[in-house]
Amino acid sequence: EMREGREPRFAEGVADDSLFRKAGMTREKIKAAISDTSELLGNAEEQIEVVAENAGRLINKYKKESAYEPRGIV
Repeated sequence: EMREGREPRFAEGVADDSLFRKAGMTREKIKAAISDTSELLGNAEEQIEVVAENAGRLINKYKKESAYEPRGIV
């Protein structure tokens, strides 16, 4: 939907599910729960920092190898 320029209807789709309706989950409650995307990321930011640090150490250790540029595929 987003690729087509429309607002995603995730909350509406979930709220229309009978299990969520029975649990009292309204569109508003679902939208509120997913509105703070930082809550959905978990520890992704820390993981990215660790990967970047590890990559930096490897790049510094293997400078020649890290400069490798692959050739085109025939």
